[in-house]
This record gives sequence, structure tokens and C-alpha cells, in this order.
Amino acid sequence: MSDAVRAEKIAREVDDAARQLAQAGRLDLTHEFIQHGDVTVYTHVTSVARASLFFAERLGRVGVSIDRASLLRGALLHDYKPSAAWLSPPVFCPGACGGRF
Repeated sequence: MSDAVRAEKIAREVDDAARQLAQAGRLDLTHEFIQHGDVTVYTHVTSVARASLFFAERLGRVGVSIDRASLLRGALLHDYKPSAAWLSPPVFCPGACGGRF
């Protein structure tokens, strides 16, 4: 399988899992919050999920068994921190928090 085909397959798998988590909870709210300067939490966690699945496939080639569903769920939820701030719209916050809270 080519790298491009593998990347597309992984992207679809991540999108499907993220869609399921959004339907079951509030993962879709992560589109509204910024992390690491100028990246949404959603963009960050989906990127982590894609990288995690890529590494899981590499490990699988050398005989390491990975629970893909658990790995994917953990990657997508690793920065999910439901709090009172998530229940209201983002608030402007100058300075250290990068403009959003």
C-alpha cells in the first residue's frame, strides 16, 4: 500500500471515530478551543490520532499487537477536558492564553 493510500485510510478511520465521539458526547466543541498557540484542540487531537495509527501500523509490521480502537479513542480524548468554560462560548483573554480561554 502506498503512503498516500495509507494516509487516506488512516484519515478516514480518524474521521469516523471522531464523528462517533461527537455524536456520543461533546468532541465537536473542541473545534472552538485553541491549544498550542493557534491550533484548535480538535485539529491537535486528530493529528495525534493520525500519527498514533501510523506508528501502530509500523509496530504491527514487527509483530506488536495494538488495540486500534482504544488507541484511537485515547488519542482523540487525550486533551478533552470538559469544564464550565466548555459550556459557554469562548471568552477573549489577552496575554498568556493566546487570546482565547
